[in-house]
Amino acid sequence: PFFAPIYFPGNELFVYGPRALEKSLEDALMFQMQYSYFPVRGVELAARVKALEAALKKIQDKAAADAKRAASAPSVRVFGRIHADWATFYQNASLINMAGDFYNGAEFRRARIGVQGDAFDVMDYRIEMDFAGSGQPAFKDVYGTIKELPLLGNVRVGHFKEPWGLDQYGTSSNHITFMERSLIDQSGGFCTVGDRNSGIMAFDWNESERMTWAYGVFISQIGERPPTWPTSPFDDAGGTGFVARVTWLPWYDEATEGRGYLHTGLAYAYHDIAELRPNTTGRFTLSAKPEANLAGPVLYATNLDDFNRVNALRPELLLTYGPLSFQAEYAWFWISRAAGASPMFDGGYLQVSYFLTGEHRAYDRRRGGPTRVKPFENFFRVRDEDGYIHTGKGAWELAYRASYLNGNSAGILAGQVIDHTFGVNWYLNPYSRVMFNFVHSEVTGRDTNSAGASTGTVFPIGVMDAFMTRFQIDF
Repeated sequence: PFFAPIYFPGNELFVYGPRALEKSLEDALMFQMQYSYFPVRGVELAARVKALEAALKKIQDKAAADAKRAASAPSVRVFGRIHADWATFYQNASLINMAGDFYNGAEFRRARIGVQGDAFDVMDYRIEMDFAGSGQPAFKDVYGTIKELPLLGNVRVGHFKEPWGLDQYGTSSNHITFMERSLIDQSGGFCTVGDRNSGIMAFDWNESERMTWAYGVFISQIGERPPTWPTSPFDDAGGTGFVARVTWLPWYDEATEGRGYLHTGLAYAYHDIAELRPNTTGRFTLSAKPEANLAGPVLYATNLDDFNRVNALRPELLLTYGPLSFQAEYAWFWISRAAGASPMFDGGYLQVSYFLTGEHRAYDRRRGGPTRVKPFENFFRVRDEDGYIHTGKGAWELAYRASYLNGNSAGILAGQVIDHTFGVNWYLNPYSRVMFNFVHSEVTGRDTNSAGASTGTVFPIGVMDAFMTRFQIDF
C-alpha cells in the first residue's frame, strides 16, 4: 500500500505473473486490493495497473510445434562467418634466407557458409564449407550427431576437430582472443595433431556442467578438399589416431553468471603416422608458421620418413575474474622413430587479456571453453532530432601473448620459435569485431638443410615483425 508510484495519475504499472488455479492474475490481484487487505480499492487508484499473465500457453504451444516439426523432418538454420585480413611484414636477411620473403597482402582468412539443425529429437547435423584459400571449397565441420545415448552420451560421426586443447578445440575461431592461435596450433596442428579429421567421437558433460569429456578415433593426414583417404604419398596402412580431452571447472561464479571462473583441462593424443607408397618420400614434416597466416613456415624440417608414431600431452588453464583473463597451455610431443634416437618436441603459450569497458570472456560449460563476448553497449552512431550525435562504444579489449615452440631434438634442427603478440579488439556487437595484432617473432637454431639429414650448421637468428588487422562478422 505504500508503493508511491501507484498513486500518481498517468503512471502505468505492469504486473507479470502466472495464471492462478482458479482465478486470472488480474482477479487475484484485485482481490488482494480490497478491504481489509488494502486501504484503497483498485478502481480508485490514480495509476493504471495492468495485470499481464505470463504467456505460458503460447510458449508451450510453440515448443510443442517445434518438437513435432523436429520429429518429422530435420530443421534447417543457415550460418556463416567472414574473416577478412590484411598484413604487412618486416623480415631481416636471415629470415628471408631461411623461410623466403613474406609479402604484404590481404586475404579472406575464412569465408564460410553452412547449415545445421536437429532431427527426430535425438540427432543433429552440421555442414560447413569454407570458400577461402585456393582450389575447391574445403570441408570444415561436416557431421551428424546422435544424442543422449546410454554410457556414451553423444556420438558424432564425420569430419570435425579432434578434441585437442582449449584454444584449438575448446574455442571457436570466432571467439579466440588473437587473429591466429598460438604456435602449437599453427600449420594444421603441430606434429599432425589437433586439426579437423574424419572420425567418430563420443562426448558429454556431468549434471552440474562442471566437467566435460570427449574422446574419439580419427583418420589423420586426410586433408579437406575434400577429405579422402588414402592420399598421395600414403598407402592404406596406418594413419589412425586416438584423441581425448577432459576438463574440470573447480570454480564458477553462479551469482554473476560466470564473470569469474577457473577452468582446467588435459588432452592426450596418439597418432599412427601413415605408411608411404613405394618409391616415395615425405612421410612426415615438422612445420609451423609464426602467428601470422600470410607468413610462411619458419620452423621446418621435411622428409622425416622414419617417424612412426606421435604421443602428445597438453594441460590447459584459464582463469577469468571479471574483465581480466589469464590463459595458458603447454604441449609435449614424443615421436617414435624407426632409426636413431626418438625426439621430443614441446611448446606452449601464456596470454593475458583485459576488457577496458568491463565485459568478460563468457564460458560454454558444455564445450569447456570461452564463447561469445557480449558488449554492455553495442557500437552505434545516430543523430537525434536536435542534431546531436550519440555514439555507443562497443567493447574494447587489450591482450598480450608469449608463445614458444621447440623443433630441435635428437639431431633434428627444425628451429625454435618465440613469438610476442599484442592485440587490440573492438567488439562492435556480439557478432562482429575489428582486430589489430602486432607480432614479433624470433627463430633460432634452424639447420641450413631442411629437406634431409641435419648438417649441424644453423642460420643466424631470424626476425619478423608483422602488423595485421581483421574485420570479422558471423551469423
